[in-house]
Amino acid sequence: MNDKNLILLEEIEKELLNNNNQNVHEKLPDFLKKTKKTLQRYNKILNLSDSQQFELLKLKEKLEKTNFQLKLLLDNANEGFLYVNGDLKIEPVYSKVVKNIFEYDISGKYIYDILFDKKNFYKEVLSEILSSDDLKAEVLLSLLPKEKEINGKIISIEYKKLENGSFMIVLRDITEKKYLQQQAKEEKEKLKMIVEVVSSIEQFLEIKFEYDEFVKSLDYYLKDMSAFKAKLHTFKGLFAQKHMKHAVNKIHFIETQIDADNTEYISALTYRELTEPVEKDIEEIKRILGDDFFEKFNYKFIEKKRLKKLYSKAQLLGTDVNILTELKELMYFNVYEFVKPFNSLINDLAEKYNKKIKFIYECDLFLPDIYKSFFMSLVHVFRNSVYHGIEDEYERMEKGKKTEGTVKFKAVRNGKEIIVSIKDDGRGIDTDKISKKAGRKVTDEQIAEYIFQEGFSTNEEADLVSGRGVGLYSVYEEVKKLNGSVFVKNKINDGAEFIIKLPFIEHEREELILDVLSEELKNLFRECRYITEKYEYNANYKCNKFSSSIYFKGDAENMIFIQCDSKGVYEIAKTVLYGNVDSSVIEEHKEDVLKEVVNILAGKAIKTLQDYNINADISTPFFYEKTFKAYKKDIVFSNFSISIGIKV
Repeated sequence: MNDKNLILLEEIEKELLNNNNQNVHEKLPDFLKKTKKTLQRYNKILNLSDSQQFELLKLKEKLEKTNFQLKLLLDNANEGFLYVNGDLKIEPVYSKVVKNIFEYDISGKYIYDILFDKKNFYKEVLSEILSSDDLKAEVLLSLLPKEKEINGKIISIEYKKLENGSFMIVLRDITEKKYLQQQAKEEKEKLKMIVEVVSSIEQFLEIKFEYDEFVKSLDYYLKDMSAFKAKLHTFKGLFAQKHMKHAVNKIHFIETQIDADNTEYISALTYRELTEPVEKDIEEIKRILGDDFFEKFNYKFIEKKRLKKLYSKAQLLGTDVNILTELKELMYFNVYEFVKPFNSLINDLAEKYNKKIKFIYECDLFLPDIYKSFFMSLVHVFRNSVYHGIEDEYERMEKGKKTEGTVKFKAVRNGKEIIVSIKDDGRGIDTDKISKKAGRKVTDEQIAEYIFQEGFSTNEEADLVSGRGVGLYSVYEEVKKLNGSVFVKNKINDGAEFIIKLPFIEHEREELILDVLSEELKNLFRECRYITEKYEYNANYKCNKFSSSIYFKGDAENMIFIQCDSKGVYEIAKTVLYGNVDSSVIEEHKEDVLKEVVNILAGKAIKTLQDYNINADISTPFFYEKTFKAYKKDIVFSNFSISIGIKV
């Protein structure tokens, strides 16, 4: 009703109060007419409003139905959807999966409090994303964690920046997927282990044999922690080459305890603790290939002295030179066959670090067993070439190199010298890094002085591949034992070459004599539990403990010696000479005790050596204390050790 109608209505009301009906009748038709029009317009408006309300109601019902269907779809999509507003708080509406993941109501919580460990850092990153342009925001989004463990579940996280200044985050429970991926990865590693073992069974059996001997000598090695670490690290590299997961992980754990100076743990190490992981890996091989795989395999360990006896007889009978050559090769190991399996190690590491590498190896050498430990230790040089030396494809492309790098191995005999070369065409050794670690300027010519030191590494942290500064030290120790030398040629962006020179040691006769002497020595201690024996060539050997020497004369002319610790002297005296005697008496007569023992051993050995076409007489025993080159054999019994050796 408009203002004119209201005025007219007031006039009619006054007229009615004054009983002036005439005026009322005159004005009423006009009022009614106008009121009718007003009512018609009002009704029209009311009708329009009802229609709009009906449309709004229909729209509301449709919207609610759509929201219900959308929520139903999200709740059954196996994905969690949540929204984060500009204040980085989680909106109240999120899907059922989100609730199942967190197991509590997260609405109103700050996203950085419930999703990230470094809360303050990611709070800054998220705020920066919201205020940045699309390109920068995309870069920053890539820095956010893509996975997180929440309530025992592995959750993948996807982030989307929305135009209204907020985030949408998509969460997926990938626990089962991760488990299946891990299972597939483990099965793949087992398959690789099987292939490696089967394709290089002789090398594998040799590694296992050497490891068993090492573990049997645990007490002996624990007296020299540097030697223990070096040997252990080499076996980790060799087992890694064979994809023996249990063995590698256990050795890595032990190395970590050594680095942490956990002497209590190290001193409590047992034979069983070191062998059990290897046995687990072997059980996996047997599970796939059969329990009798190793028994069926046509590979036998033959005592070298039996081969030598056969070789000597063949010489006497004037046997064909080809047969003699084959017998000699049986007594030695084929370096080519020993190094060839490192090809798969290089391929595996290359794949792991997204590199392309070709391994080229050239060798036609058969060497005595004394060199085996050295060639085993080269696993560290190959690993370093892949890890530190060869660049990835992108870096090589930028430098104008072929995308595929190369690692070349070569071993040759040059007269009385064996020369081994390992060369890569990678980035070369960074002398600046070495200088920084060394605390002084290091030139290319001085590289070898530092990188072969125990504990020297440019890595800040150790992993399963490198970082402990033990690998190259292990190589250097093996080179030292053989009286060899090592050089490094280095050229930035053109690679590094390791050149190792070793004297050629021909020791058939010496090894044979030591084998015979060791057998006689072990016969003296039948009541002791025999642990192990180990050959070693030492160019700077010194008899400066409890020792005695004697000369063989004749075909086997040379000086042999026996040396032991104080426990060994006591055991020898108790077992061979005096029975239970006072230790002070043994100390006083230690030289006489050992002279007598070396005389007994040499006398018993002569009879046996005659069977090997070696004639010899023995001189009067004497005490010898000088530095000389020696080929020796360490024999470790249950609680003492004895060394026997030959001066060369």
